[in-house]
Amino acid sequence: MVMADSGEDAIVFCDKCQYAANLEKAEVAEPEKKKISEKDWLPLESVHTPEVRTIEESVHSKSQPQEYRENINF
Repeated sequence: MVMADSGEDAIVFCDKCQYAANLEKAEVAEPEKKKISEKDWLPLESVHTPEVRTIEESVHSKSQPQEYRENINF
């Protein structure tokens, strides 16, 4: 793919593998899914979050230890 002032207006490019394509035609592979055994699951636990109404607020709340804020999944 060659950059030019005329023609395609949006391309995607990968620095790792040098893949480049028109944004409308780019192909992506679904990421590999890893199976996690139930024996590796951690137990759920309740965490008191006073005055925190949303997940977003919880992530940015300084009232909880960093480890709790890092383990919130959206």
